[in-house]
Amino acid sequence: MKNPKLIEKAKTPFFKTFKEFMFFDIVITLGWAFLVTILILSFEQFEEVFKTKKAINTSVANKLFITALVAPLIEETAYRLSLKINRLNISISIGTQIILYLFIFRVINFPLHLRIILMGGVSLIIYLVINKTSVLYLKKKKRFFIYYNIIAFSLLHAFNFSFTSVLQYSFIPFLVSLQFCFGLYLSYARLSYGFKNVLLFHVFHNLMIILISQIAF
Repeated sequence: MKNPKLIEKAKTPFFKTFKEFMFFDIVITLGWAFLVTILILSFEQFEEVFKTKKAINTSVANKLFITALVAPLIEETAYRLSLKINRLNISISIGTQIILYLFIFRVINFPLHLRIILMGGVSLIIYLVINKTSVLYLKKKKRFFIYYNIIAFSLLHAFNFSFTSVLQYSFIPFLVSLQFCFGLYLSYARLSYGFKNVLLFHVFHNLMIILISQIAF
């Protein structure tokens, strides 16, 4: 994505696009699993960090609802919706990100439905405040805006782990490398295929991760 402005919305049939995504997703997921296995076998501290990965301790149905539906919807709204830059999309994405970060850093600890209401309220405030100059500036800096969202999306997943030393923090790039590659593809897909398709891709990815974790563990 050296020049996002040159990416045009593709007219490829959805099922062909989905098959291409499935292939890409399976390859990078298996590649990441292989990398993690090597690091676990090579570094005791990496294994310690990986074991701290947060899991949703609930029924399979609830896990599917949160991981395969709610999480993709919130994350795609936060990090991919605004890649089609306009006042409304930027407002919604930034509003969603703000509440997401406040929750992650434990500034707020409201139930999910209240956080979603807050996301809407903050998005509305941003929509009323943001001006045309800000939108034009982001359009000029679209490449940097895209990579900001990719990196922020990746680092978001570092909070799924707990760290107790500087060495352990150095493992973050490896821990979130799957999300970085995934974010790159989803950002390209957002620009090429639209928001609905990229949301479906994310849902499929999370379903696959749930399936693998259920089989493996």
